[in-house]
Amino acid sequence: LKELKAIPKIMADMQIELTPVDDCVEAFMRLRYEHMTTYHLYNPHYLVLKDSLPKLTVIEMDEYQAHLKTIDHQANPHIRDITATCIRLENAKQGYPISCQLTLDVLKKHFFTWSTLNIDMILK
Repeated sequence: LKELKAIPKIMADMQIELTPVDDCVEAFMRLRYEHMTTYHLYNPHYLVLKDSLPKLTVIEMDEYQAHLKTIDHQANPHIRDITATCIRLENAKQGYPISCQLTLDVLKKHFFTWSTLNIDMILK
């Protein structure tokens, strides 16, 4: 997305979950002797796409699709994936939110809390 220099309006407020693998392993290690078999291991502190990549211009979907057509698809093969994702988002219905509250409660008993994410942390 950074290379495209723009994002469609529909993606601008999208919350993204980018749990650092080190944090996920730490959480897993603290849960390994618990009796439950299923936990949702992800950082509940989301990043908002437009805030995470502030240099991106937010544009309407039709303008974005026209913009994608001007980009060399050979040089950047991921353009097709981005386009497909945008189309799916535009047509998507709201799903059921996933909660990790049980996992958070159990992790808290083991003195683990997820760190607040920021884009600098992710780009390391």
